[in-house]
Amino acid sequence: MQRILRSSGILLWCVGVLLLAQASSQGTPVLPLPVMIESEAQTRRIHYVTPSYPAEARKQCLQGKVVLKLRVDETGAVVHASVVSGETVLADAARAAAKRWMYEPYIQNGRLTEFVTHATVSFPRPSACSSPSASPEFHFE
Repeated sequence: MQRILRSSGILLWCVGVLLLAQASSQGTPVLPLPVMIESEAQTRRIHYVTPSYPAEARKQCLQGKVVLKLRVDETGAVVHASVVSGETVLADAARAAAKRWMYEPYIQNGRLTEFVTHATVSFPRPSACSSPSASPEFHFE
């Protein structure tokens, strides 16, 4: 098993080196994307789509937060959303909504630039799941 994992790791490393070499030979600089902190990215978000509460999650009375890692392109569109943490049922809805968000384009050194950020999406307890004797819940973000 270790031999298979080691071989897979070597193969992935080789593919990565080849991709970097190809990008370098084409004159494309390979630089890490700037990381924008979540609070700053929130102020730059110009279009927000509220995630729909999944029926399965509502049936299970699921609540919680989903943390996403987003890659935003030069135009401000979310081009990739991956789940960092959260319930799978809720995460799919959060990802689908986040892919429809828009941000103000980010300018770095006078050029429009892609960036990476995190976003936290909260799913409060569905109102149908609250017991009549329970105290009211408040939702703050």
